[in-house]
Amino acid sequence: MDKLDLEQILPLKPSEFFWENIINYPIDLIALSKEERDNCILKIIKTLEDKSLIQAGRKRQNDWLKGWEENLINFAISNDIKDLIPKYYNKFPYIRYKSDLYRVNNVNAELNSVRILINYIADIYLRNFEEIVEIGAGTCHHILELSKNLKRDTTFYALDWSESTTLIAEKLKEKNHIKSIHSFKFDFFNPLWHKEIKLPKENKFAIYSFAALEQIGQEFHNLFNFINNTIKPKIVIHLEPIAELLPQDQLLSYLSTKYFYKRNYLNGYYTFLKQKEKEGEIVIHESSRMPFGSLFIEGYSLIVWSPL
Repeated sequence: MDKLDLEQILPLKPSEFFWENIINYPIDLIALSKEERDNCILKIIKTLEDKSLIQAGRKRQNDWLKGWEENLINFAISNDIKDLIPKYYNKFPYIRYKSDLYRVNNVNAELNSVRILINYIADIYLRNFEEIVEIGAGTCHHILELSKNLKRDTTFYALDWSESTTLIAEKLKEKNHIKSIHSFKFDFFNPLWHKEIKLPKENKFAIYSFAALEQIGQEFHNLFNFINNTIKPKIVIHLEPIAELLPQDQLLSYLSTKYFYKRNYLNGYYTFLKQKEKEGEIVIHESSRMPFGSLFIEGYSLIVWSPL
């Protein structure tokens, strides 16, 4: 993947430190033949027609509990941070780049694309914050990546609706992988800050989510109010599936949007944020399609906003 090519499509120009970091995350992009591309599209369409496809929502909370519990057990035995990589990465030998599909030979290509994105938001938005909150922290693998590459000592808060996340965070601190981390079970639908954990300093910390809010469909109002009115960060960064940013006159982005709806992924959030900006409650700093995605979706659009 060419540096100049990637730099031209990122919304803001990153530092040289960013480029030095992502050398460790290679992605080999191999153009598809017409037949192979057609087969990929056919697989997407057949998946959209599958009536058994699991939808996101409240009922999936136990699924995440079990998933992160598996990572927790493996990590507790090995103390190898590779065991914290979620199992859903790298299932298919295809990724999206610049709104098209490519084949990849590197088995970690999809994960590497995610590493590039987390390093990008770290470089542009997070490097000057002493306190950072992740909503939907899962196995804490994003926080681990940030802790390696942010230049200052940072206190992290890992919020997730699985108790396994809290146990992973405790082990990361115990094993000296992360110096300062707090974690508690967090209900996206009825969000509350844990009474025994001190709130970060109002208007002094950052919040981000990475493919986590996708699980709440249209039920984002309580979470927005919690962020905007209760804990009041300096900045909020989302890398999430945002249908409003995908053109509906392009086949792959159209199919991506159809997949969002089929899975009951985050729906209407950006439109809601634009209305809140119009009403003078927030300011939106950035809203951009990002270059990467998986076989089925372009799921990492960037939205950055702040309470007013």
